[in-house]
Parts: sequence; structure tokens; C-alpha cells
Amino acid sequence: MTKATRTDKIGISDQDREQLPEKPFEGSNENFRLVVDHVPGVIYLCRNDELFTMLYLNDVVENMLGYSVEDFMERRVSFVDLYHPEDSESVFEEVEKALQESRKFHLVYRLKHKAGHWKWIEEFGVGIERDGRIDFLEGYLHDISKRIEAQEALIASETRWRTLVENAPNSVAIFDEKGKYHYINHVAEGFDREEVLEKTVYDWVPEKHHKTIRENISRVIATKKPVRYEIEVMVPGKGSTWWSSCMGLIQTPEDSPTIMSISTDITEEKRSKEDLANAHAELEARVRDRTQQLTETNSRLNQEILDRKRAQKELEDAKEVAESASHAKGDFIASMSHELRTPLTSVLGFVGLLEGERHGEMTESQTEFVTTIRRNAEHLLSLINDILDVAKTEAGQSELKKSVVDLDELVRQCLQMIAGRALENHLEVVASPTMLGEAIVDDRKIRQIILNLLANACKFTPERGQIGVRGERKETQISITVWDTGIGIGPDHQKSIFDRFKQLDTGDSRKYSGTGLGLTLAKKFIEMHGGEIIVESKPGKGSEFTFSIPIASDL
Repeated sequence: MTKATRTDKIGISDQDREQLPEKPFEGSNENFRLVVDHVPGVIYLCRNDELFTMLYLNDVVENMLGYSVEDFMERRVSFVDLYHPEDSESVFEEVEKALQESRKFHLVYRLKHKAGHWKWIEEFGVGIERDGRIDFLEGYLHDISKRIEAQEALIASETRWRTLVENAPNSVAIFDEKGKYHYINHVAEGFDREEVLEKTVYDWVPEKHHKTIRENISRVIATKKPVRYEIEVMVPGKGSTWWSSCMGLIQTPEDSPTIMSISTDITEEKRSKEDLANAHAELEARVRDRTQQLTETNSRLNQEILDRKRAQKELEDAKEVAESASHAKGDFIASMSHELRTPLTSVLGFVGLLEGERHGEMTESQTEFVTTIRRNAEHLLSLINDILDVAKTEAGQSELKKSVVDLDELVRQCLQMIAGRALENHLEVVASPTMLGEAIVDDRKIRQIILNLLANACKFTPERGQIGVRGERKETQISITVWDTGIGIGPDHQKSIFDRFKQLDTGDSRKYSGTGLGLTLAKKFIEMHGGEIIVESKPGKGSEFTFSIPIASDL
């Protein structure tokens, strides 16, 4: 898609554009405060031209998009360059419409991060009018990527739940305390779904059973415990049938309790019982000597029926417990993602402001303290992310988002990202041509696998050592090896290093930090791609971690 521009939309002639002042309030006594240093989002002031030329940006933009303030101020890059092709035209149209209507504009769109991935951004802005002309714009941007991801995950979860219920073999219905239907997954032959939803549960059963239904609804609301019962149901065109139902409370507000029932047609089962009893009576009258035999047979059949009902109830109870546990775990993960990451992100934001010396120059010891705070906060955030990623994979909430990825470029980016840490440890990063080409994989997860392996290589390689990556492409799979000349791994530890929280050194004398989750996550992500990882290492001789994944044929 061709990138949209504002050339024909900004409503300013070339002559007027040349007359724009350098600053919005140049020559006036007005004071205009552009930014509050502790605000976590990006505050900007720009020209109302085709490139939204920036006149001011706060430092948060580098954390958000990877580009420095100078990149924008010196016009090496503009926000227009970073708009997603599908969003740019709508952004321009909404800004122009808002300016024409003399109102603030509110935008949600995607910007491309310097690393290549997309960020969801929410923007609030307004035009600055002087002498009847809007020459400048000011506003605020903040990153809502995690909120968008959470919304998409919620939609996917609801879709999975609805698919499961819609395809269940039993009849599942949701109704209120008056018996009015709110939902039903499917209906038995003879019913019309739309007609059922317009009526109540009482419309389909004989009046003699209405009391049973009312009592069960009241009992469920009062005790909040499920009840089981059998009831006669009149099916249009079919007549009387018998259903076995389990009724339970799924919503507890006192003003509008909601109830769910799961029902199974047991007409044939009841008829079988009746036929068996009639046959038993007839045989007893005709053949007295077989009475005991028939009684024992009937008793065994009844026991089997009871066992079946008991097993079915236990299965349903177990399913409810499992679903409840899964929801609880998902809620915990979502809560912890916000509660743990948000304060740390704020701490890092404030540290960035201090390092930028916006409140005055710091002494050498203060600079050292701030650097220590940043390093430890980043380390803690990394540990929290690892723990939450492991929890997501075990809860089944981590999914592959495949796309066509240039693996050679991805490996090069990973080596660039680890280069700083290697330099701090006085290590040499050996660049070897990989010749991997393109593959359909999850870009973020493959990137995290390689970075985790490189981080381990840096951590366990002494000064003046070497680390590197090599790759090989075969007909049906690609293999990537991360190697080092570090301390190596003994045979006794090689089988357990992929276990959660497993460390090569333990106890009070631990030399190497970390949670022991990096290799665990790498192995899980590789297995999600249908691949495997192996390690070859000898103590004192370095290590090689090689993972292989198939070259996917579809997205």
C-alpha cells in the first residue's frame, strides 16, 4: 500500500507555509509549558505541515519507539515515516477534520519501532490557533500495545468458550430467576431456537412440574450450589420426553441472578426402565422359579445406571473445577502482568529522566547510583517477564503469531543487541554468515530464544572469551547454533538445565545471577514451533546449544 501524505490536506498554501514562525509563541509574553518531566507518555509540539515537523519532544519517545529525540528534531526520521500503511490516511483525515471543526483530536494507530515491530499508540492532540490560522499542533502519545493484546486475547478466549459450548452434545441454556431464556446453544429436534428464546422454561413443561423448577431455582440462588433433577418436557410434534438436568448459578448479583442448566434427553433410558419393569412383572407371574434371577439382573442394571450417573456428575464437577482453575490462573497472570510491570516501567521512566539530567547535573557518585538503579530495575523486569512467560505457556495462553521472517536479519539484530553486554564482559562476538533465508515463524519468540541463549553465553564465558551464532538451512528445517568458549556444562547437569529455576551454581556462594528460566522458555518456544534443542558441552571447553525447527508451509 502506498504511504499517504498530507501534501494536499493541511490546508496551508506554499506562500503561507514559508511565513510560519519558528516557534508558536515567538514574540509574545505567553508562557507555554510543554512537558511535565514525570509524565510516562510522549509530549510533543510540532508544525502543522505535511511531515508534522517536530519542535519539541520529551525523552520518553526513545523508550517508546527506539529513536532518540535528536532523530526527530534533526529530521532524520518523522512520525509520518513510521505510520502503518493501513493507518496513515485515517490519521491525516481525522487531524484535518478536527482542526476544521476547532476541536481536539483523538487517534489510535500503529507506529513502527526502530527494531521493526509495531506499537499501538493512542494520541490526544489539539491545534494552536493564532491570527485565524493553525500553524502548530501539540499533544500527548502513550503506548497501548499491551491493552490491545489483552483485548485480542479476551476475544479469542470468548470465541473458544462459545465454540466449545455450541458444539457440546448436551443442551446448555442460560436464563434468569423468572425462567426467561438469555441463551441456548442448540435445541432438540422439534424445537425452533428463536421461539425458545422468546419464551420461558415453564412453557415447555407440564404445569405439575412448575413447582419443581421454581423450588430448584430458589435453592440454587439461596445455596449457590448446583442441583440435579429429572423433568418431563413437551416437544412440539413429538410429545412427552424426559430430561436429566443440572442447574447452577453463574452470576450472583442479588438484583439479577443468572442460572445455567445442562440437560440430556433420557427418554429412551426411562422407557427402557419401564419396559424392563413390565417384562419383569410378566415373567414373575408366568415363571416363578426365575424370579430371583430376574431380580438380581435388574439390580445390576440399576447399579450400572447409578454408577453412570455418578461418573457423569464427577466428570462434570471435575470439568467445572478445571475451567475455574484455568480462569483463575489466567486472571492471576493478567493481574500480575499489570501490577508488577507497571511500577517497574515507571521507575525506569524516572531513571531515564534523571540520567538525562533535566533537573541539573549529577555528581559522579549520583550518576553511579542512578545507573545501578536502572540496571537492577531492568534486571528485575526481565526476571518478571520470564516468570510470566513461563506461566502463560503452562496456562495455554501463549500462542504462535507466525509471519514470514528473514532469519539472517533476525540473527544480525540479536548479535547487535547483545554486543553491548559482551563488550562490558570483554568478550568477542564472532559474526559468521548464517545463510538461513526466510521462514514462517513467530518473530518475537525466535528472537527471544536466540537472545536467551546469547545472554547465557555472555554470562558463563570468562573475559577475553568468544561467543557467536552459526546457522544451516536444510530442505525441511533450519538449525541455529549459539556457541561460546565459556566454563562449559558437566554431563550430570546437561539433562536438567532446561528445568524451571535450574541453576548451574546454587547456594549462598552463587556466582551467576538469574531465575533459571531462560533455557526453560527457549525450550518451550522451540517445542511450540515443533522443534527441539540439544546441548553439546564439556567443562572448561565451552558449550554449543543447537535448536532445529521445521520450515513452516503456512501461516
